[in-house]
Amino acid sequence: MATPRACFASLPVELKVNVLGHVARQESNWKLRTSEVEDTEEQATERTAHTDALRAASLVNKEWWSLTATFIFHTLHFKAAHLPLFRHSLLHKLRVGHLFVKANLECKVRDHGDDEESHERAEALDYTLSILPLLPHLHSLVLGVECAASLWGRRVEIDSGRDDERGMRSLALETIAKKVDDLKLVAFRPREADRVLATWPRAGLRKLDLYGLILDHSDQVDEIVPLITSMRTLVDLTILCVAVPGAKNSWSPDALTILRNNPPPLKRLDLFCEDLHNTALDFLSAFSPTLQHLALRYHNFHDLPSALHPIDLPHLASLNIVNEDIDGVLPSPSLSKVLPAFLSSPITSLELSDSSSPVERGESYPLTLLTKHFPHLQTLDVECSDAKEVSFVTAWMD
Repeated sequence: MATPRACFASLPVELKVNVLGHVARQESNWKLRTSEVEDTEEQATERTAHTDALRAASLVNKEWWSLTATFIFHTLHFKAAHLPLFRHSLLHKLRVGHLFVKANLECKVRDHGDDEESHERAEALDYTLSILPLLPHLHSLVLGVECAASLWGRRVEIDSGRDDERGMRSLALETIAKKVDDLKLVAFRPREADRVLATWPRAGLRKLDLYGLILDHSDQVDEIVPLITSMRTLVDLTILCVAVPGAKNSWSPDALTILRNNPPPLKRLDLFCEDLHNTALDFLSAFSPTLQHLALRYHNFHDLPSALHPIDLPHLASLNIVNEDIDGVLPSPSLSKVLPAFLSSPITSLELSDSSSPVERGESYPLTLLTKHFPHLQTLDVECSDAKEVSFVTAWMD
């Protein structure tokens, strides 16, 4: 008698969903890694093989369709929303609107263009805006600066013929703001971010990602402090600053005082600084009453002493420090000059990544002393550019 074999179709529904969820994450990661790459014919074939599994699975039968639909229709992308197929089939006939939990509005909208493509994109953006309030489970939004400029009317000509349109747009934006508690703003300046965030209620956002916050000579990083202090339910914040040379990218004492006096209940913070100042640690310390998870990424020190001054984060359990000096050109410090700032925190999980070689800096230190200075440590992950040299962190621990 042949030994029975298990197959995917015979698995419990929960396991099938777990497997398909894993496939969905793999596809998402693959698309992210190859999004900026121009494919050759061979690479395009490989790309399709890695990013078409869910669609293929959805065609097997009705059960597989129902299981994959949750992942296929997880995110509504602007580039798909303006297609006639989407407008007439996906939302109206297949009734999948309830499956979307996230919308991605990163797009190029030319407000002054007179060509057919510009009009189609503007019309598509208005259509997308009209359907977002109708998605019952929408709670996450990725917003590009060009879409925001169009939606919030910065460049829209004011005339009597468009008053109704502007009013409907404002109402739609307010409705979306009440639904969305997870917002990512891509390539915004502080003033542009302020204009968008003014739409959100003070008790609305729980997660905010300022991805590529642009600072030029007329911008200051201080300008984001009023935004942060106004968000009374914010628990997860990401700030990735991109500053031109000469821009003011350190926090002033006045701004830090305002933040300390009225901080949001932040539990998780991911902060990227091209230049790591002591004021960056002062900024972190403003969240000391609640902060539990911190990721600190930097390129180099700037006018900094030999080590950062210590700060008190009494609830910090998870710390991830990343030195991203990939080319080794900047005067990048070792992690050993950053870690002392966090010795007083009860850290249980520590991740360290250094893309510049510690060998080039003449450093090679035992990691065993980490447990002495972080007695609560349970997990440790260390990565550097030289795989043979992973013990480089603790010169200051002797």
